[in-house]
Amino acid sequence: MKIAVAILAIFMFLGCGIVEFMFPNEYPQRYIQRKVDVSELVGRWEIEPVSETGIIDYIKENDLSSGQINSPWRSITLKKDGSCSVDLEISWDPNNEVLTAPGSLSTCTWKIDRILGYTEDGSFQDVPGLVVSFKHLDELDNFWHLYFSENYIVEENGELVLWSFVTGYLYQD
Repeated sequence: MKIAVAILAIFMFLGCGIVEFMFPNEYPQRYIQRKVDVSELVGRWEIEPVSETGIIDYIKENDLSSGQINSPWRSITLKKDGSCSVDLEISWDPNNEVLTAPGSLSTCTWKIDRILGYTEDGSFQDVPGLVVSFKHLDELDNFWHLYFSENYIVEENGELVLWSFVTGYLYQD
């Protein structure tokens, strides 16, 4: 009985917010608060050297399965018509069967949409973000392969920046 009470007390302690108060998490509040126009994102975006180094270090320290690097490309070109092209770095997501399939990169599309962002208390809210998708039909298996990448849009020093938790920054040329 004492064990059951102890376990129940632990769950109550964790669930009532005391842990968050005593050991606050720093949830990044890095997303834009205003409406972003498509014309602001059209162009070529490249990863910053410090972010590329961060990805390489992250890969060395972690056993990557698939999808942990949200945007496995060195650059992305966003076109006005909603299409895009990427400079894929497959070593950043070696098990990705969608992006390595023949013809899949030519299916790149993008849009500004609502994605989940952290609030100050660690819950979520919808925020503006860049959503990149690849939709590739494997004609042999008659099966659609889908890949989605989401990046936060941030405004820093008067410039827009695309950001995600692992890949860091991308910036426009």
